[in-house]
Amino acid sequence: MTITVFPDVVLPASAMQAGVQGRNNRNNTRSVNQGGFVQVNVNWQRTLREYDFGFTPMLPKVWQLIEGLHEVTEGGAYGFLMQDPKDCTVLITEGIMTGTAATVGPFKLVKRIASIGSARFKDRPITRPVLAGLVVLVNGIAPLSIYTVDVITGTVNFAVALLVDDVLSWSGSFYVPVHF
Repeated sequence: MTITVFPDVVLPASAMQAGVQGRNNRNNTRSVNQGGFVQVNVNWQRTLREYDFGFTPMLPKVWQLIEGLHEVTEGGAYGFLMQDPKDCTVLITEGIMTGTAATVGPFKLVKRIASIGSARFKDRPITRPVLAGLVVLVNGIAPLSIYTVDVITGTVNFAVALLVDDVLSWSGSFYVPVHF
């Protein structure tokens, strides 16, 4: 099921004053056969992030912000955007763009998450980049051609086709689509 996310409804940073807690959830199934071998099935390919608000006494103004979000999203029937306080930025060393080489795009914005001391990584698709402060680089420098960024899908299109061996990177901040 896909939930429609209102792109113009953003949780104000001041609402975080009410206290926020979060957790990451994954869904895996483990089974042990008669020989004692364990089989693990990864049921979800992406992490589900959950947030809880309102752990501290709220000022009426903050309460009204959260209540307003609840009302305009029809109690969670529609989503809104927020910046995860622990994960809302991409450094130039983490931001990559994936797509077909030697084309104009679309190239998908991705945050590469690595495990320290290991070559293993997981690519997290970013769908709601913030245009203010977004930096796109081709081979480590600002591209000479014009490009457009789709803030709904998190894709970049260039006016001129790129070369096969061009390395694309980006940095900036992003929103997380959420719902009640």
